[in-house]
Amino acid sequence: MTFQPPQSTPAPPSVETANADTLDALISRTDQPAGQGERRPLTLCPSGCRATIHTDELDLDARQMLEAMGVEHGCEVEICKVGSPCILRIDSTRFGVGREVAARITATVTATLNGSPLPG
Repeated sequence: MTFQPPQSTPAPPSVETANADTLDALISRTDQPAGQGERRPLTLCPSGCRATIHTDELDLDARQMLEAMGVEHGCEVEICKVGSPCILRIDSTRFGVGREVAARITATVTATLNGSPLPG
């Protein structure tokens, strides 16, 4: 009988959480153009545009937080400023959404400032 050393097994794949660099890369990525009428992350929409908000991909807590502020799936908002926070306006109410949540909200641009074309 010969001795066989134990075979090493590969470590299971690790699950990484998004760090600030990964999040910044997701937010600032502009290599794929998106035209008007196409869903894109809120953080990739131009400031000054009007957009329809889609919250169907958010977790329940984030969706409930937005609904408490009056942002429901399918509502139209004006994107006043993209950044941290992302400033949105519905009617005469303005409020800020943190960039982590804004990056997970998708929007369909319906109109741009002065009818200018979308960047990208």
